[in-house]
Amino acid sequence: MGDLIPDLQQIRDEYERGQLRPKDIAVGLKTPPVITSPEVSRFRGSKLGLGLITTSIVLALAGAAYVYSSRTVKHATASGAAAMSANPTAYDAYMRGMVKVGSENPADDQAAIDLFERGTAADPHFASAYAELARAYSIKVRFFAPVAEKKQLNEEAEVDVEKALALDPNLAEGYFARGLILWTPYKRFPHEQAVQAYKRAIELNPNLGEAHHQLGFVYLHIGLLDKGWQEIQKALAIDPGNSLARYRLGVIDMCRGKYDEAFQIFNTTPLEKSPSLLASYTSTALFRLGRNDEASAIVAQFFKDYPNDEGGLVTSVRGPGGGYRLSRPSGELRIADIILAVDEPIAATRCKTGSAKGCTKTGARCVTHDLWEELGQQIHVFLSSVSLADVVEKRVLGRAKPCNDHADADRSETVAAE
Repeated sequence: MGDLIPDLQQIRDEYERGQLRPKDIAVGLKTPPVITSPEVSRFRGSKLGLGLITTSIVLALAGAAYVYSSRTVKHATASGAAAMSANPTAYDAYMRGMVKVGSENPADDQAAIDLFERGTAADPHFASAYAELARAYSIKVRFFAPVAEKKQLNEEAEVDVEKALALDPNLAEGYFARGLILWTPYKRFPHEQAVQAYKRAIELNPNLGEAHHQLGFVYLHIGLLDKGWQEIQKALAIDPGNSLARYRLGVIDMCRGKYDEAFQIFNTTPLEKSPSLLASYTSTALFRLGRNDEASAIVAQFFKDYPNDEGGLVTSVRGPGGGYRLSRPSGELRIADIILAVDEPIAATRCKTGSAKGCTKTGARCVTHDLWEELGQQIHVFLSSVSLADVVEKRVLGRAKPCNDHADADRSETVAAE
């Protein structure tokens, strides 16, 4: 059997170079080889020789089939196009996850996470599944995850992006997911880096509609409304059914003061998967148009259909004595939650967290950088330990205790040195 190893290796090498396909082997088996007279006499008396031939053929077929079934196949539709797995379980999970991941609602996003995790478990070399898993994590972090889970989920998303790009450095979806992770409160919305990531994704795959959509979303938020409109229109040209992208055209019209045009877009956009977004902006457009009763009816219907309004810190009450009230007990609302809810960073330095690059003109970090970064972390830790109830009931004073032991130790060392 040892003599078969070089033959099998040759078959595998030829398959890798595209010179041999499994069906070629199968076709070749239909016509038995012609054996010359000396060979006939040599093998006629040897059943072992025939057994070795049969074994060689079976092993060759098995080896070629294994190579074929274990590889991830990349479609050549466009540069940077998504790489598909030949593993049927991984492929099915990936495609089902793609149906869920774009809706930006908690149930669909969690379903997408579960499906992409199943896909990467079935095929650990499935780069596109890692990229989309990172995308689903970033959506959960931004809209749905409790504060206590955000750090871990962000780390998971970043790891999965790096895995995707390590497997395929030219994967457009990898750069797209990197842009999503960058454009978050966790990263402090660095628009230049996010724009660069989305542009790289589009350069690799101009037909990646969601990259155009999210690039337009960043442009919208930094006030480049015309550029935002153009990119979102490109996304809709690629995928006319992208209702979330269409809804954001209405948001741009709201920013331009075109409330009637915005309302027409909202009123004709089927955004059932993100009802809170649609109800919020549709009612706002109506309020701006002076159609207060219609706006109030939409808000009332939304709270009737979705009484929890997940993610909100406050809710409203109509009628005498009405107004706003907390959506959760004040003892459960941390001050850090309130600050992060309005996208305010808790930081004492402008440098990007986790980056070796500083904010000086040369790009280096200043001597006191670590001091101020650690101060920002301590502020976040402190505000996370204080609830709204603590503030109202005046239980905050004395929480930050001085480190007297350290101070005494420092004084002792100074005296000793003198």
